[in-house]
Order: sequence, then structure tokens, then C-alpha cells
Amino acid sequence: TTGPVVISCSVDKTSVNVGQSVTFSLFVEPNDGTCRLSYGDGTTSTPSACTTTSLIKTYNTAGTYNTSYTKLITGNPTASCGTIIVSTPPGTPANISVNPSSRDYGNVTVGSFKDLEFTVSNTGGETLTGQVSSLASPFSCAPVSGTCSYSIKKGEAGAVTIRFAPTSVGTFTDSIDFSNGEEQAAESATVTGQGAYVLTVTKSGTGTGNVTSSPTGISCGSDCTESYTTSRTSVTLSASASAGSTFQGWSGACSGTSCTVTMSSNRAVTATFNSIIVEQAVCGNG
Repeated sequence: TTGPVVISCSVDKTSVNVGQSVTFSLFVEPNDGTCRLSYGDGTTSTPSACTTTSLIKTYNTAGTYNTSYTKLITGNPTASCGTIIVSTPPGTPANISVNPSSRDYGNVTVGSFKDLEFTVSNTGGETLTGQVSSLASPFSCAPVSGTCSYSIKKGEAGAVTIRFAPTSVGTFTDSIDFSNGEEQAAESATVTGQGAYVLTVTKSGTGTGNVTSSPTGISCGSDCTESYTTSRTSVTLSASASAGSTFQGWSGACSGTSCTVTMSSNRAVTATFNSIIVEQAVCGNG
């Protein structure tokens, strides 16, 4: 007389990632006949004999799989091996790199602007999504004032343009945070610029000459502009005519024959030099 069937099945793990394997430990008594292992994904294995053994299954698709081991006799006695949960592994997170770490805009004329770029690189795996933190005036993320966002694929880089548009003289500094979504703390960079009023000297007339300034800066000549980063700087201009010319006077921000300007805004001054006309007497025979 044949005794009752004893059948069991166990697994070494019930949660794996795609591409990982599970080991099934099988037992059946009596160990005659044919047995079948069902992996829960529509595939099966039939051991060469119903005996104590181990089989390995690699799962390549995410999902939940109910597994079982059955002896193929009347009544099909079956043992559950367990439920296998197969997950897609998380990707390598994005990694942000910002270059350079600072930008100096130098002197920028009040009422104008200057744009400089930072390069944001993704040296990680997943797509890098983030944005630039809010910036204090006179800095902004060009062309949209305040903030701007970016989406950068693995191994790629993008440019973020920061604009400096001063409305007054002085030194301005701000810190920029380049975020990496929720994956990583922001990368930081600094920006510095100076708002400046510009004094421009133009020469006109039929003659030639040179204009200099006190404090020094203009020697026009060739250097006919100067930037001033301190409000209400007082600048005195002096004109000296070349040989054969005479200085006629100032126009623009100055008038007459002396010129001192207060740099509370951008200023323009014109110095006029004219040629000296020499009249020659004509002597005849009397």
C-alpha cells in the first residue's frame, strides 16, 4: 500500500530585482513518478525525478509571481513555494556639477546689462532636473527674471545664463543655488559685479587737442571714457590745445571754458578745438 505524499517547496528569497535569480528547494516523498515546478510566469520545470533537489530561476520581467511544486498523480498534491516579487532596480541618480564656481562681471554701466554663463553638467545616471534659486536684483536668470529650470540627460551639459543689470553704482554679490531636484543637495556658485556711471568725452571742431581728468582716468587722446563705481564722484576735466589750435569751450554736461561734473548719472561732455587761422599781409610795390 502506498503512503501519503509529502511534498514541500521553499525559496531562498521572495524579493529580487529584474535579472536576479531565485533558488527553489524541492522535496517529495515517495520520490517516484513525475513532478512539476511552476514559476508563476507561465513557465515550468520538470525535474528528472521526484526527488530532493534544487532548481534556479532567473526573473527578467518585473511582476508578482505565485510559485508551486506539484506531483503529477491522482489529486495532484501541490505545495506552495511562495510569492516572488520582482522589481525594476532604481537607476543611478543624477549628479550635478557646476563650472565655474564664480563669475565676476567687472564694471557694467548703469542702465545696461552683461550676461555670463555657468555650465551645468550631469555626471550621474538619471536625467538631471532642477532650477536656479531666486536671485536678488540686479542679478537674474536670463532671459526670465528670478528663476530658470533645466533638464539635462546623462553625460550631457547645459548652459545657464545669469544677467547683471545694475540700476545704481556700487558692488553687488549674490550666491546661486543650482538644485538637483530631491536627489542631491544644490551646487552653489557666486556672482559679483560693479554698477558704474560712465563719463564719455568727445572732441569736435577743426583743431586738435587733449583732454585729461582729475582724478586720473581720462586721457583723450585715445582713452576717452572712464567708469566710476562711487556715486557723486566729482571729476574735473582739463583741455589743452595742440600747436596751431585753440580750445573753444565745453558742451554737453559742461559749458564755458571750465568743466567739473558730478557723477550721479552717466555723463557726456564735448570739447571743441578749432584751428588758428593766420592771416598773411600782402605787400605790393608802391
